[in-house]
Amino acid sequence: MSQASVVDAKLLSESSPVYPFEYRKDSIEGWVQVSFVVNAEGIVTEPLVHESTGHELFEQAALDAVSKWQYQPASKDGVPVAQSFNAVQVEFHLDTSNNYYEDSGRNEVEKRFLSRFQKGMTAIERGNLKEAAKKIKELQEREKRKWIEASYLWVLEGYYFDKAGDSVKAAKKFSHVMNNGSQVLPRAVYVEVLKKAFRANIMNNNLLGAVQVYEHFEAIDADHDGLKSLAPYYQQAQSFLAGEQPLELIGILPESGLWHHTTSRQDLQLVTDGKKLESVHLRCDHQQQSFSNVQKQSIKLEPDWGTCVVYIDGPAKTQFLLTES
Repeated sequence: MSQASVVDAKLLSESSPVYPFEYRKDSIEGWVQVSFVVNAEGIVTEPLVHESTGHELFEQAALDAVSKWQYQPASKDGVPVAQSFNAVQVEFHLDTSNNYYEDSGRNEVEKRFLSRFQKGMTAIERGNLKEAAKKIKELQEREKRKWIEASYLWVLEGYYFDKAGDSVKAAKKFSHVMNNGSQVLPRAVYVEVLKKAFRANIMNNNLLGAVQVYEHFEAIDADHDGLKSLAPYYQQAQSFLAGEQPLELIGILPESGLWHHTTSRQDLQLVTDGKKLESVHLRCDHQQQSFSNVQKQSIKLEPDWGTCVVYIDGPAKTQFLLTES
């Protein structure tokens, strides 16, 4: 049987987001990663926030803008079909000139902000997590925050959670830095974050995430000495992903937003700690499924569905076990 010919959806027109007046006035920058479906008519449907800097007005502006985009729909054997997983990052910069990110970014940080960041890092190095938490709170409460300052804050939060032994929260903060800090942070800081992000994902048994961090690290600096110490664990992760042993991932729903995970196997088993999950939404390149009021759920993925991401919503701090086999 011949394999179906699939052509991905193609963007035809896009509208820029409206920069919220309140944020522009207060010099706040940010980004929003939006996941959405392109239906068989080329219309964007079901947009949702995949990740963001946590600014609600940016999230709404990004969702509003992406909802208006027009696509040439995907096709299968020449017939238009829905493309269920699409993702873009909508960015909000106050300065869009070409030289905004030319230097290391350090000169863009206010002295008071940088001083608190450095004191927080020193407190973490000394094991004084109480003092570090105080500095983090001071930086979190700042109303004005540039992109570079948000990146420094994620670094500090990631180091804090790493020192506190919370590899799940550490991995999330380091992921924000990895995806959005390379343009503004000094290279030495960024590289150390990549190393910590890799180890945090290994600790969480998120092997696919660890592999993606390593390959990103390799793409930006293949000759870096830091890669040598990570290489054996990267090879082991690849071998495990290619094998048949089940992968178990413990998830905890965040205070806000959705928990999400990119799958690496075709059979999924989800079991909660007793609480019901409000929704479990599976988005793949060429298929999607939704479930509600879930305590236990089995999901079978087909090989031709492509890349799949699981989105889970429910009461904050609900724990669950996701097994891939």
